[in-house]
Amino acid sequence: DATAGVSVSNSARAMLTQAQWGSGLRTTNGSQHEALANLGNDGATLFLWNVLRNPFHQATPQPTSGTILTGLGQGWNNWDGTNGGNFQVYGQGEWYTQVLNTTTGTLQLGYPDVPNTGGAANVKWGNVADVRGWVDVPLAARLYPSGSEPPQFVWDVAFQRITDFEHTHNPIEDPIRAAVFVRRLDPRLRAVGAQATIRETIASGTRLPVGEDATSGDATLDGTGIYSSIKTCEVEFFFNPAQPAMNHRDRLYIPTSWARPTGTPPTAKLRQYWAQLRQPGQKLVDNLGNVYTVVGSGNEPGITTAQDFDGVAGSEYLKIDPPVPESVTEQRASPTTATEVGGYSDLYYSKRAIRQVAFTPQIPVSVTLVEVARGSGQ
Repeated sequence: DATAGVSVSNSARAMLTQAQWGSGLRTTNGSQHEALANLGNDGATLFLWNVLRNPFHQATPQPTSGTILTGLGQGWNNWDGTNGGNFQVYGQGEWYTQVLNTTTGTLQLGYPDVPNTGGAANVKWGNVADVRGWVDVPLAARLYPSGSEPPQFVWDVAFQRITDFEHTHNPIEDPIRAAVFVRRLDPRLRAVGAQATIRETIASGTRLPVGEDATSGDATLDGTGIYSSIKTCEVEFFFNPAQPAMNHRDRLYIPTSWARPTGTPPTAKLRQYWAQLRQPGQKLVDNLGNVYTVVGSGNEPGITTAQDFDGVAGSEYLKIDPPVPESVTEQRASPTTATEVGGYSDLYYSKRAIRQVAFTPQIPVSVTLVEVARGSGQ
């Protein structure tokens, strides 16, 4: 699996970095916009990545004050309608996963929530015509091996801006990085009905390569339900060499934010995420671009500020390998005061700290990071 994961990742890398996606961009009436055609495929491809990088830079904002469009977001000096001004939407390298049609499994590169029927959120080019802001990558293009051989793996991606953690800088200058997750097809996936092969069964939409229950989020393991997409979950890394309970670089904790408001138990969704995260061998990639393998889990009695699921005093943690890099210092570890946690201050969201991990419900065979677009002017 590890060897195959490298091969699949290389295939995905080649597609993401070498394909001229701009040729697939169309206006809402299906024709290619004249301005995009004049740019050529390279220019139009850069336009596509810019749409994903920062919709507010290329799209007409929603008229309602405080509304944030999906996509990687403006991410600087922005109002999120909840926590106040200067909230860093994707400003800390958080992973953006809303690039998948969970019904069909189609990957939508670009800004998939741009409507195809006109409206304020459509991408504009010189305010002349609406341009569809994404290019579809069908399941067939992400199955491996390709051709007539039975498929064994499928790859999916999440995207992040490689931020410089300076919230006054326009994120249009940030490069875009993809995390490529490679998974085996569901182990109980079988050809169905008149479809003679698994590939034909997937192509017909009868079954999906990796399925999950639409209500519970649990993996179905037989290709039924909805397409099982990449998930994200908040985590915290505590580090203080002066305190033995916080002197572990190989631990990620359930975040304190899960405990807000005080006394509120974790939701069923968060419990389910924790169960998926703590699977031995699970792969995680944090918002700084570090990839970890989960090698165990436990309960740290010396840390009582974070949430736990078993009722034992302390906080449950994931034991990871390799450990968190030394570049994530005590000053850049997770905040430990209620004011900093609850206030989402500029200082808090300008620190190079671990905030989040991306993962899949099924243990992937590999996770690979690929830089897909440089910032404009780099």
